[in-house]
Amino acid sequence: MISKYLYLSFICLLILSCSNTTTSSAAKANSTKKVQTKKRRSLPDTVYKVDLDNNGIYLIVDIPEEDKPKPIQGKEQFVRDLYGKIKYPAIARENGVSGIVILNIDVDQKGKVKNISVHQTLSRECDAEAIKAFNFASDRGYYPLIWEGKSTAFRMETSLGFWLQ
Repeated sequence: MISKYLYLSFICLLILSCSNTTTSSAAKANSTKKVQTKKRRSLPDTVYKVDLDNNGIYLIVDIPEEDKPKPIQGKEQFVRDLYGKIKYPAIARENGVSGIVILNIDVDQKGKVKNISVHQTLSRECDAEAIKAFNFASDRGYYPLIWEGKSTAFRMETSLGFWLQ
């Protein structure tokens, strides 16, 4: 009789230990997911500069969110166009190149993108890919920036990330 109880106790312990192992594996998987989401990278904020006198001299300004330059197709479509066009350069991937490209985008008083140049380089291939993607996404231009009551040329320093997993 005692051996039946010992045998039954042993089976219960075995079942409990198996369920704890399953739970701890699931807990480990969840903690891994949390760690991966914590590794999410962020990009620097876009810096805006205006050319008040139309003389090519840009001054940094703090533009309220509701007044910031907006792409004609809308911000959501712009982001889809931009990130949909970027292809991670194979040579950069093979060489483990990862980081941020910062672009200078010059926009005239009418909202047309006049020039895109690299402010902070990552690699020649990533820089070229960032310029190509931004050029594609901003093809329609921006609504003109109204600063101090008049349409003003502006420059944006904006960044694009190239991350290897």
